[in-house]
Amino acid sequence: MGAAPHHGHSHGSGPSKEAAKLSRELVKNASARDAYRHLQQFQAIADSAGGHRAAGSLGHDASAAYVYRQLQRAGYQVSYESFRFDYTETLAEKLAVVSPTSRDVTIKAMTFTPSTRVGGLTAGLVAVPVDDTSGCEASDYASANFTGK
Repeated sequence: MGAAPHHGHSHGSGPSKEAAKLSRELVKNASARDAYRHLQQFQAIADSAGGHRAAGSLGHDASAAYVYRQLQRAGYQVSYESFRFDYTETLAEKLAVVSPTSRDVTIKAMTFTPSTRVGGLTAGLVAVPVDDTSGCEASDYASANFTGK
C-alpha cells in the first residue's frame, strides 16, 4: 500500500520534514484503545475465515481490504501491489500403523512438508536407533534397506 504524495519521504540520511511531521502526528493521535479496536477487527476477520489471516487466504484478503479502507478514510492514496509467493497449508496430518496391531501415531508435519497423493500412501516402516539424535545422523540409516519406505 502506498502513502499519499503529501506524506512523502526522502532517501537521504534522515526523514524528510513531512515524514517527521507525520510521525509526530501519528504518535500524538494513536491510542491503545484505537489499536485494540483494530486488533478486534482483525480477530473477527480471522474468526470468519477459518481461524486465520494467513497470506493468500480469504482472511488475508479481507484484512488487506480492511487496511485499505482505513487508510483511504484517513486521506491516503492507497494501492495494492501484487507479488508471487509460495503458500502451504497443512490440511491433515495422519500416520497409521496397520500391522501387527492397527493404531494411529501422533505426528506433526513440518512447514513446507509436501503433500502425498490423494488417498495417502502405504509403505513399510524401518526403525532407527533410539537415542538423543534419532533419525538425524546418516549412521542411523546405514544398517537397513530403506528403498521404497
